[in-house]
Amino acid sequence: MKVVKFNILMVFLALVFFGGSQIKQQPMDQKNYYPFEGKYIDLEELKFVVPAGVITENFKTTSKYAFRFSAPSEWLSNFNKAATIGQCKFTISSDNELYFKSSPTAEFEKIDALGESVKLDNVVGNDFLLPLANGVVRVSRLQEEDVYRIIKYDLTGKPIYEENIKHTEVTIDGNTYYHHPYLYYFGCTPSYMIFTSNDRVYPKTVTIALSTGIIQEYDFIIAGFIRDEDESNVPGFVDMERDGRKFTTRLLNLTWSSEMPVLSCNRAEILMMGEILYISFYHSLSTGATLFAYNRSEGNLLWKADVKQMNISHSEYYNTVHLSAWNNYIIMEGIEAEAHYVQIFNRDSGERLFSTF
Repeated sequence: MKVVKFNILMVFLALVFFGGSQIKQQPMDQKNYYPFEGKYIDLEELKFVVPAGVITENFKTTSKYAFRFSAPSEWLSNFNKAATIGQCKFTISSDNELYFKSSPTAEFEKIDALGESVKLDNVVGNDFLLPLANGVVRVSRLQEEDVYRIIKYDLTGKPIYEENIKHTEVTIDGNTYYHHPYLYYFGCTPSYMIFTSNDRVYPKTVTIALSTGIIQEYDFIIAGFIRDEDESNVPGFVDMERDGRKFTTRLLNLTWSSEMPVLSCNRAEILMMGEILYISFYHSLSTGATLFAYNRSEGNLLWKADVKQMNISHSEYYNTVHLSAWNNYIIMEGIEAEAHYVQIFNRDSGERLFSTF
């Protein structure tokens, strides 16, 4: 009798173990699962969940906001040196040469080299790859030429265009050359790459269309660019006055200014949905962030969200904010030197509904 009970127990344990293993290995496509530090937030239930299987797709890979979670950002300590698009792979070697292979079984071949006489500027992110659906863009900040060299390659490794964007002003006084760096990479969408100045003497913002290489220049400095509802275009910008007391929204042919609702900010993450602009103001070198909703046409403040703050003391710091949306929620993800968080708010009222704090 004991033997029978033992065998039944072993069979039960085997079913649990192997059955459970099969369930856990079953691929799952969970577009409503928001990844956070190795866990998942169920956006429908607004709670942490433990998946029953392997998550193959999630909010950050399948939603229209997916590009912002994979594209290079200014707060990173390094940028993409390799990019894989389908079967193709591009990689920048330690000696700044670009290699390409068309399939996993193909050999790498060199398709671009800066050359021995060309030097990179000594800034973070001076040479990186931006992966696109139909190719890759290489961005190299050159020192002596004082330009960003931007080259797009298709999925055969063939260059499609090459453009230069000036990043340093050179003035001459007698036999002395003075270099004034002012333009830096700011961010990108699936369709545009944006650069802006950090020097009020040389106010400039530059966009380049990633598909065609067409460049547009503007004579102002931005704190953030507006993302439209399909996440591809850049319909406008937000810039701040030098004293930080006002900000200006430049949206297509519409421009309006408003008092800054908070001080000590130099960045703005802006999400445009219908007639509403959702704006998070924060400082790229300090902790904390805010979230406001404004009427797009007139600039009226609609609500201020109750954003939890960490209030961390610091010396060297970085801070960035991502905004996205799910159904009637605005999702704020903050990535700081000392912490990482997600907070979710009601789109209509700004009420905080969920926080990882």
